[in-house]
Amino acid sequence: MNILMKYKIIVMAVILSLTYSNLNAKNNYSSNALTGKWINEKEGIGMEIYRMHENFYGKIIWLQHPHDEYGNLKTDKKNPDKTLRNRPLIGINIIKSLIYKGEKKWGNGKFYAARIGKYAKCEIALNLFLLWA
Repeated sequence: MNILMKYKIIVMAVILSLTYSNLNAKNNYSSNALTGKWINEKEGIGMEIYRMHENFYGKIIWLQHPHDEYGNLKTDKKNPDKTLRNRPLIGINIIKSLIYKGEKKWGNGKFYAARIGKYAKCEIALNLFLLWA
């Protein structure tokens, strides 16, 4: 199995295991149910998913470890476009052009894997539940 295929599998597992961080979550499974701030504790990343027209996008808004070993903000150093390699990771879109497919599923999007500087197919299925104590 090549590295891109392994990364696609990891990306799907990461996306599907995102923990919803908005305590005001509604039991509303409209196309906008995906919008909001999400945290993946395992990967140490927070992102905001937002809607623009009919598509959904996700940008990095938080990193558990935002600095490299030299104390500098982590950048998009593996981007295939050399002119973008110095941009900070915080603020870049890593999910692009998701379309709501119905039944709590979004697809036809792309996920940018900054660690390797490549795009992978992105599909998200959302299952929200609230626990009351």
